Amino acid sequence: MEIKMIMENFLYVLPGAGSPYNENYKKVYETIIIGGKAHNYKVNILDYCGFGQFPDYGEGLSLPTSLKKVRNKLIDAHKNSTLLGRCYGCNVIINMLASEPEILNGFSKIVLWGVASNEVWDNSRQLGVNNWNKKYKSKGVQLEEDFFATLNYVELDAKEIKHNNIVLGYGTKDNLTSKSFNERIAKSINNSGGKARAVSINGAGHGIIKDKVSKEITNQYFELIFKD
Repeated sequence: MEIKMIMENFLYVLPGAGSPYNENYKKVYETIIIGGKAHNYKVNILDYCGFGQFPDYGEGLSLPTSLKKVRNKLIDAHKNSTLLGRCYGCNVIINMLASEPEILNGFSKIVLWGVASNEVWDNSRQLGVNNWNKKYKSKGVQLEEDFFATLNYVELDAKEIKHNNIVLGYGTKDNLTSKSFNERIAKSINNSGGKARAVSINGAGHGIIKDKVSKEITNQYFELIFKD
């Protein structure tokens, strides 16, 4: 009798600027895990400094602390895995692709979902770190004092990226990003020698929760992440 070996695939997820274990975001990441199981992917959700469940909560969220937290985990990731970034996680990935590309060379596919536009971050920057932390305490995250000072502009970093399989995904109802913004980033990557494409999901918002969107949206979201 012939025995077929089923190879397990791996997805690594860099979350947005809100704890994936927080009640506000839990189901967003549970949806990704459900998709992983359906497509034979083991999902690994990475964490940053500044998330409330960590003893090093005192060192808040910033680009430098995020890179420090995930760098070794990404270096040790299974080869030919998929890497998914959500919102702020896209900033982390894009910065690493531009400044430390060798760390991510082993990933066969990189998905950037809901890359927040420069205008979104500029509006938050005007709010200031202390006011942001008070207003968004429910996110389960604490920003470091230098969060906005050290945050990268993804359009500038995109000009240095040469990875050959990047998908920029966004929902047409996501008010944190836009079609033109994603297409500009994809164009910059392609012009720099990389390979990227922007893909929209009609009717989808920023965070996708399986039980709150249509089956069609869920299937397109899973295909975006898990299909080659």
